[in-house]
Amino acid sequence: MATHADKITPNDLGWFVRKVLVMQKAIYQDMMTQHLTYVRTGLTGIREMHAAEIIDDRTMTAWEDVASGDSSRIARGNADLLRREQEYCVGTLWDQCRGYKNGVGEALTYMTTLAGSPSVAGVPALREFRPVKFTTDVAGAGKTEVQLGIPSWDWSIFSERWTFVTSELLPRYTYQAKHDRAALNRPAHHSVRAAVEPEPTALQHPAHPRLHGERHEGEARRLNN
Repeated sequence: MATHADKITPNDLGWFVRKVLVMQKAIYQDMMTQHLTYVRTGLTGIREMHAAEIIDDRTMTAWEDVASGDSSRIARGNADLLRREQEYCVGTLWDQCRGYKNGVGEALTYMTTLAGSPSVAGVPALREFRPVKFTTDVAGAGKTEVQLGIPSWDWSIFSERWTFVTSELLPRYTYQAKHDRAALNRPAHHSVRAAVEPEPTALQHPAHPRLHGERHEGEARRLNN
């Protein structure tokens, strides 16, 4: 970021924001179609989507897990649907953002990681997860480890994003869904950061996922079961 941030122009910011909106639309078109189908027709409709090759085998299994009523399967199904969002729906789009304009894109995606702050209680800000650390010699103290308040990773890289989701977001979302669901249902104020903050259930933002799975009969089958 240090070598390219000064090259970012208003046009670059406009391009980046539009790309984030494209991610939001991609997630909506893919996942909302599945959600509405499941709410209205249950697994029958999801199976029709699978037969028509609109969704793959893994996604079909994920919805079966969500509908199972078994808490461990529901959690697994949510994780698989979330992975579809982050890898299939927006993975390539994030790569395009990072590869934009000879380093400018990398500066923009790193800034997203620097600013991102998930809304689920207990989940650290993106910059606090795997911060930059190094060891240096300090007079009178010898070798000392220094930790900076900046991330050593980039949210736009799927493997790194998924590590954050599975180690930080999903476990804490699961806990909150079981013990304080009302907090998850409260409206949240979103900005471009949403593109970097998945919340289990239809990612409010290409960068942040949300949790899936509510039965068409109206019975909640989420992680709180």
